Amino acid sequence: MRYIEKSVSHILYILIILLAISCTNNIIGIDTNNDVSYEKTAINLDDYIEGEIKLISLETNDTCLVSETDKVYPTESFIYVYSSERVMQFDYNGGFIKSITRKGSGPGEITYLADCSVDSKDRNLYCVQQDEKDSIMVFNIYTGKYSGRIPNWSRSPLVAISMLNDTTLICFQRENSTGKSNLLAHVQNLKGHLISKINRNTPPVDGLVMRRRPHILSYNNDMIYLPNRGDTIYKICNYNSVEPVINITRPGKYNKYNSAFLFTGSSVLVSSTDYEMKYIGGGNVIMEPTKIGYYFVDINTKNTTIVERVFSNRLEISFSKNNLSDFFNNVSFIRSGYMSLMISNSSVDEIKGQESYIQDENKNPAILIAKLK
Repeated sequence: MRYIEKSVSHILYILIILLAISCTNNIIGIDTNNDVSYEKTAINLDDYIEGEIKLISLETNDTCLVSETDKVYPTESFIYVYSSERVMQFDYNGGFIKSITRKGSGPGEITYLADCSVDSKDRNLYCVQQDEKDSIMVFNIYTGKYSGRIPNWSRSPLVAISMLNDTTLICFQRENSTGKSNLLAHVQNLKGHLISKINRNTPPVDGLVMRRRPHILSYNNDMIYLPNRGDTIYKICNYNSVEPVINITRPGKYNKYNSAFLFTGSSVLVSSTDYEMKYIGGGNVIMEPTKIGYYFVDINTKNTTIVERVFSNRLEISFSKNNLSDFFNNVSFIRSGYMSLMISNSSVDEIKGQESYIQDENKNPAILIAKLK
């Protein structure tokens, strides 16, 4: 009997290993050290956007300077720009409306903002703080006032939240130091009651521990996410199962920064940067890029091409060669279904309708916003 039990346990173990291997073999690999093997392509943004496209200059004054941030959250009625300290609300003429949150450690104050989400009617703003375990903060968007807290079901720190509908939140948990838990996120209602758990089908491919807000992109009932500074892009199907779909690797290079910028349900637009940490004196260290690559991956066919140009005939913009980084460093395909392109430290020539790059920390950026199909 013991021999039979032992044999069965061995067989189950082997099956689990084979399942893990089969899942791993389905992952699309991007070898950034072998770019010559990929064909070249151009991405036409007109294929992914619909409706009106707006190029907006955000109002600049002492109370609403955006500073350095790539966190732009467009909705139907407003534009939300947030940093680690506060969330600012602008209208679609670029006019500053108000700051909804403020820095501090008291009730309704933000110590360090991890992520936020807005309901479809722009009524409530939901915020999670870094290292906050018990609850999610709620602010009334119309009044800008703190409304209270709702329970966080997991009682674990959250790195990101996304509103699925006006009564449901998907909450991404910060993983523990071992990264062994297969629980990635959970879906809960606004009373803190669990609706479903989102578990990985396989362990993290690269043993990654998710400590900061990941890149999260959605399309219909599917989502993908790439943990901050991670190497693997995961797909969440129907807000249920999780599987790794793309792995980005450069042998021998450990300082990497990868980002996913577009998810169409079948394709992903990815940026990958290798960099060196350089000491510049005075206790300061900078990240100096040594190699940058942009890739377009078809999940269904597993075809990968190198992006050499991003353009839009409707917008009359084109990014290629050296200025491709101007696009990728400032673009966000936000969960609410909008594309936002922040032109850092820039102003808009209202006569020509074109952006001009001006390194001025006292001037708010221009933001190009379009709705995705």
